[in-house]
Amino acid sequence: MVTPRNVIALVIALAVFSITWEVFSLLQPPDSGGMRGDSYGTRSHGYRATYETFNELGIQTDRRLRPPVPRDLENSVLVFWNPHAQLIASEPSWLEDIASGVRAGGHVVVGHDGSSLFPDEIAAKMAESATIANPDRSALELLGLDQVTVTQDDDAPGLPTSETEIAELIAGSLTGARAKVPRLNYTVRGTGAFESSTETIESIELPTGKLNVIDMGDQPVESAMYAVDAGGTDHCIAARVPMGSGMITVVSTPWILSNAGIGQADNVLLAAMLLFEDDHTIVFDEFYHGLAVRGNPMWLFSQRTYGTVMLAVLALTGVVVWRSAVFLGPPLSAVSTSRRSIREYIDAMARFMCEGRHRDQWILGEVRDGVLWNLRQEYGLPPEQHNVEELLVIMSRRDTQRADALRGSLNDVDSVIHNSDPPGRIAVIQLLQRMTACLSRNATARFEKKSTK
Repeated sequence: MVTPRNVIALVIALAVFSITWEVFSLLQPPDSGGMRGDSYGTRSHGYRATYETFNELGIQTDRRLRPPVPRDLENSVLVFWNPHAQLIASEPSWLEDIASGVRAGGHVVVGHDGSSLFPDEIAAKMAESATIANPDRSALELLGLDQVTVTQDDDAPGLPTSETEIAELIAGSLTGARAKVPRLNYTVRGTGAFESSTETIESIELPTGKLNVIDMGDQPVESAMYAVDAGGTDHCIAARVPMGSGMITVVSTPWILSNAGIGQADNVLLAAMLLFEDDHTIVFDEFYHGLAVRGNPMWLFSQRTYGTVMLAVLALTGVVVWRSAVFLGPPLSAVSTSRRSIREYIDAMARFMCEGRHRDQWILGEVRDGVLWNLRQEYGLPPEQHNVEELLVIMSRRDTQRADALRGSLNDVDSVIHNSDPPGRIAVIQLLQRMTACLSRNATARFEKKSTK
């Protein structure tokens, strides 16, 4: 039946279910089904294979979804691998804080291919409209490497020109087949700290167009790594730059750590050489991949501190609302006004009890039990205790006369109750007076004891 109460209950149940489901989904790993280019990604452009390979090798690795802070650099190598340019442009302050942490002795690895998200015209318009103050600032510039730039190599394959190439491209897209990109092998040469490590690397493999070159400008370099092509030309693909007490490692080819590239040739050795440091945890930053749910207040539930506080607030609010609510039940029947006064009611009950053959014995028994119950409660005995002798012993310790009076009254009452002959009305009244006198004298004694204080 559709009633306002049922509708309200249904709406509340749907709201609770929706919030519970939303919190449960946010507590799950934000892997986006493995579609993104991050450490959760399982497609070719992701680098989950690198993350799990390092774990299998016993290298301590971790992910961070929250914004990076300088304390993340403590005993850790913080990795910004191909971060999104749009997030860098809209959230630059975190990288600037990381730069101060590097100067204090931290180590940061930046994998940057030199690509820009915004064309020059769009960047100029965004700067004029104050949407983003400096849309062209890269992660390297925010970290203090203003002189370092990464340029894309000119060996990228061009667009198809012949009719045969165009037909093959269209046929491949319709059948779902991927175009085969030629791969190139390079030998590796290192300087500084990389010199001895590169001796174990025979070659690395990169697709055509994936080799980017680092131009250090006037920036001092501690160590560098070069990819040497078949013609003997050196291409700087990694450089380690000192900054204060720390250092920044710049890598120009993020494809090396991708799922498609980590298993090629000796790329995994090169990746471990660039990221690994003794007694340090490799921390992959995922904030600049957009995995932190920003702008959604429900994301607070997925964080332990905020989630605990919010659930406590919701529980307290629910209890307060429940306690202050008015639960409407069925309508009460009208209360009829009694036509008898209390005096009339007592008189009627007295006349009713005086009816019957053994009325006097029954009244004496009820009064006897009531007096004993009150005395047991007064002397701290259990109400269900029916041992009269124990009660008399306790009473005699405090008031001997009262105990003797109670013993005599009980004996006379018991004899009348067990006697088959009905007692006289006067005898019954005297026995009732003697029984109640025990209570009356006790009350007088207590009153006198309080008044003397």
